[in-house]
Amino acid sequence: MCGKYICPRCGREVEFLIDGLCPKCYAEVKGPELIPNVIEAEVCRYCGAVKLGFKWIETEGNFESVIMKVVEHEIEKVAEKSNVISNIELKDAIFETEPNWTTRLVLVLTGTVRSERVEWKKPVTVRLNPSICPKCITKISGEYDTVVQLRGDLRPEVLEKDVIDLIEGNVIFNDLIDVIRHKEGVDVYFSHIGAARKFIKIILKKYEASWKGPYREVIGTDSSGKSRTRNTFVVRITSKK
Repeated sequence: MCGKYICPRCGREVEFLIDGLCPKCYAEVKGPELIPNVIEAEVCRYCGAVKLGFKWIETEGNFESVIMKVVEHEIEKVAEKSNVISNIELKDAIFETEPNWTTRLVLVLTGTVRSERVEWKKPVTVRLNPSICPKCITKISGEYDTVVQLRGDLRPEVLEKDVIDLIEGNVIFNDLIDVIRHKEGVDVYFSHIGAARKFIKIILKKYEASWKGPYREVIGTDSSGKSRTRNTFVVRITSKK
């Protein structure tokens, strides 16, 4: 290649420099800074699900599969915010220690700097913190209060994504137990009925929809002998506004 500049790090002749480096050297020097040295995530000690953002994701249940989910999620976040290096992908993950609650590994990443494909390595420590996912909390304790059943013509996977986007950053997130997609639609579980009502208001701002409920089901009695109930709302969505 007939270049105009000499990279002071590797001596390669190139057509342009970025922060005084050729694309290859830029990736090797700046690429590792995009990913933190330590990546942490919560993992359910019962089923192996891992919390990525605010969403619990199912895994194969072994340490290696959990770690790879965590790493891939971190790379997705980096790819969204990186300005100079684009099309960032994980080429390989080299485990330096046995996959466990704390694991050291070297990530081999590729990307594009302008038109040149580049590669670099990043040593990381993945630290998994044992927790309990909402599904397992529900199974163990049965302590959810209200479910909002979303039904309609929208595909469940599209509806689930919309629900996640709507709840993220909203105060009702603290009262969210789980979001479960199935062939009929999406069920959204809350710890109390007030949060569910707020969620329905959010839904009605985004969609043309009607709703019914709450339908109350007696599930037992508390320590004082008072009946305990669970609430169900049914929201039928016809279209987006």
